[in-house]
Amino acid sequence: MRFGLLFGCSVVAALVLACSSSSTVVNGSSPAGGDGGVGGNGEGGTSGGGLSIADGCAKQSTGYCAHMKQCNPIAYAIDFASDADCEANATKSCVFYSSAPDSNRTGDDAAACALVWEQKKCTEYVACANIGGKRETGAACQYGESCKSGYCAVAAFGTCGICADYVALGASCSTTSPCDYTKGQYCGPSGKCIAYAASGDACGMTGQAGCGPGLSCVKGKCDVGAAIGGACGSDTPCDVSSLGTCDTMSMKCTAITALPAGSACGTATLSSYCQGGICTANTSGMGSTCVAYLREGATCDPMAKTTPRCGIFLSCNSANKCGLPDDLGCK
Repeated sequence: MRFGLLFGCSVVAALVLACSSSSTVVNGSSPAGGDGGVGGNGEGGTSGGGLSIADGCAKQSTGYCAHMKQCNPIAYAIDFASDADCEANATKSCVFYSSAPDSNRTGDDAAACALVWEQKKCTEYVACANIGGKRETGAACQYGESCKSGYCAVAAFGTCGICADYVALGASCSTTSPCDYTKGQYCGPSGKCIAYAASGDACGMTGQAGCGPGLSCVKGKCDVGAAIGGACGSDTPCDVSSLGTCDTMSMKCTAITALPAGSACGTATLSSYCQGGICTANTSGMGSTCVAYLREGATCDPMAKTTPRCGIFLSCNSANKCGLPDDLGCK
């Protein structure tokens, strides 16, 4: 699943949201800890006398949404129309993946993940416990939650994959040979598993690792970006934990206001950040307007690029409706 980390699975790639163990989620992440998934007991199930999956997922989603809102507020504003929107969608996705066939993750595991989100600083790597499922490496899967390794290698969306083991730091990597994100590793530009760079590490040059959570490449070193009102530029980005962007006129970090659905957007004088939606060109050919992401059950176009698309944690299913992924029955 894609909800235990906080590095780049969301609409905004700079974000650090646990990149999942399978590529089954479109337009966002799926909220569970570690690789994703929370128990195999279904929404009404319990975790051996502990919290139900639904209650555990609700706690985890609250922790996740609060962390994301604090640590990457622009991404949060773009992804979600409100706190309630984030928590509701994240909880539903968490419950769905928790109920994956042969998953072992429980409501108590999800609640434990909530504490991880709540206690980590914005510059700390977030990785909840990876609770592996019952399926052995090489077995068919659709969800990472089903696999002992916690990772389902899916070559293309809408197809079955196989349970795969994480490869070692420095080893060759790909979609089917994943790096262990729970250890802060990712598949680098050279096709090898590398670790995210820490504060003070060199960055910005070809082959160098990307900066870790809450950090930006500031004048060739990983550091916290400029605060609101501070000087910014091509080598000095604004702090990702501030609701600010670099004003190209004043060359200072300026606070932005996310625009609600229906607002004009996309011009030199108007912010292009839409609250829980996308800036879409008007059919008249004149200007653009913020259009909210589609809700669950809405008719969608799976090939849409600039037109309204399904909200975060949802995908356009085989019935051309926004919802959770179709169950492919991978066995």
